[in-house]
Amino acid sequence: MQAGHLRHRITIERPGYARDAAGSEYLVWESYATVWGSLVPLRGRESEGSGHILADLDTEITIRWSPRVAVIDAKWRVRHGGTTYNVGAPPVLDEQGRRSLRILCRSGVNDG
Repeated sequence: MQAGHLRHRITIERPGYARDAAGSEYLVWESYATVWGSLVPLRGRESEGSGHILADLDTEITIRWSPRVAVIDAKWRVRHGGTTYNVGAPPVLDEQGRRSLRILCRSGVNDG
């Protein structure tokens, strides 16, 4: 993997829970790591829902492997610029092992 391909600064977020004054739990997103990565759109699709156009874009994000990012799972999300990507499946190691992680994500409607 060449460093020049990892030109996008992305933030990896994990779900967490907080309590409000009444004691009810609610979902919060905690920033877990900020890393360099590459974003490659795989295909695009638009659909209409509730009178709005909803864009659904499948994206492959590649980052360098490290023990810190090896724990990412399908409940997490990735942010780049103004776009939030939901992790669609557990990340996949490259064929050479422990050099890079390939994360398949989906943008569009998100929790939070």
